[in-house]
Amino acid sequence: MSSLLVLTSCYIGLLIYAEISLEKREILIFSLPYLILFFIPIAIIHLNHYIKSKGIIYKIDETGIIKSVKNEEEFIPTTNIKEITFFMTPNRFLDSATRSFPFEDYYYAEIITTDKKVIFISSFFSTKIDKVLEVNFKELNIKKLKTIYPLINA
Repeated sequence: MSSLLVLTSCYIGLLIYAEISLEKREILIFSLPYLILFFIPIAIIHLNHYIKSKGIIYKIDETGIIKSVKNEEEFIPTTNIKEITFFMTPNRFLDSATRSFPFEDYYYAEIITTDKKVIFISSFFSTKIDKVLEVNFKELNIKKLKTIYPLINA
């Protein structure tokens, strides 16, 4: 999110520096690439992760995952977790500090249980959810997949 603010400030500064008059047509022409490349994609991903994560609390330790929804807790023991798959952008996958787009910090984990139940844990819960799950579930099958646009498809 901070990279979006920096890019927005730079973009506005560029428009001011170029002394572009504030006619509606010119603002739309110069704002359209910015909206298409930066604002709209991050707004879609952010809303997607927010909707899928709203009202859920996870507690994770080596014994399993406790999922709390509306004061109802569900415990998923480690023995019931079949596999964990992370969906992340290539730069996040490589643990690179370089980001081309602001939405590259969004990613999520898909946890499949032995009874075919699927749980999604977004990077909203922790920016290092991949490290948290890897440390607590070392013995499980953990995969990392690259995706350009990490939308949670549930």
